[in-house]
Amino acid sequence: MNHSDTENINYCVGTWRGIPLPYLKKIARLNNYVRKADAAKKLHKILQDFANEYGYMAEDVSYRPPEDAKYYTSAAHCVSFEGGPHEWGVCLSFLLSNENWYTEPYHAFDVHFHDSGR
Repeated sequence: MNHSDTENINYCVGTWRGIPLPYLKKIARLNNYVRKADAAKKLHKILQDFANEYGYMAEDVSYRPPEDAKYYTSAAHCVSFEGGPHEWGVCLSFLLSNENWYTEPYHAFDVHFHDSGR
């Protein structure tokens, strides 16, 4: 992890306690993925593991590819966890980005992966 990742993890831990530090570290490593699709799918898996370990319902964690945009609001890779910790998507949007893609929440319980355009 680089210095920026560490600062963002500290921000998430300091301001919001929804996902434990070991999981935040795994999530921060997604910034090493070049393809946003791969990062989104791995985030989905990490959040399912988190849900199983901490008593949430893993089936509440979903991944939607851009092809499903006609049914949803954004033509982006989307990971949603509506039954998860309060506003988890807002915190993770500060944590997840690189030169190829960035994330932003549409709702407080999801993140959408977009091209960075850098």
